[in-house]
Amino acid sequence: MQKENELTLDDLIVFYKEITQYDDFDPVEKAKDDFKCINNPGCKILYKKNEHGFVVYQDQYLSYYIGSLYIYPEFRNQGYGAQLISELPTDNPLSLYVYTKNPALRLYQRLGFKIIKEENKAYYMVRGINL
Repeated sequence: MQKENELTLDDLIVFYKEITQYDDFDPVEKAKDDFKCINNPGCKILYKKNEHGFVVYQDQYLSYYIGSLYIYPEFRNQGYGAQLISELPTDNPLSLYVYTKNPALRLYQRLGFKIIKEENKAYYMVRGINL
């Protein structure tokens, strides 16, 4: 039985199907690969999920990498993405990749993420370190 606020394979499939507009990959296979790792304690992949969406992030020892941030369409542009990011640990810097054409880029910039480099139609962004 699924627990409340438990991340499911279907959650990840919906997320990856939406971002295939920015890149070409099989969203179902990508979701399955990620879901296997989320359920493996050795991967150090964590998540937070609520009724508005979810964020998946990885503990990389001296930083946290945000792999996925997904807000359900009916809740977008209402502050829920910022809320989920604010609930992440603050003891180390945060980093992420965002596609250059993804509207979430504005959110990350407002939250203090800085573009470090551009590669493969995406920006690598970091918050919490002095550049």
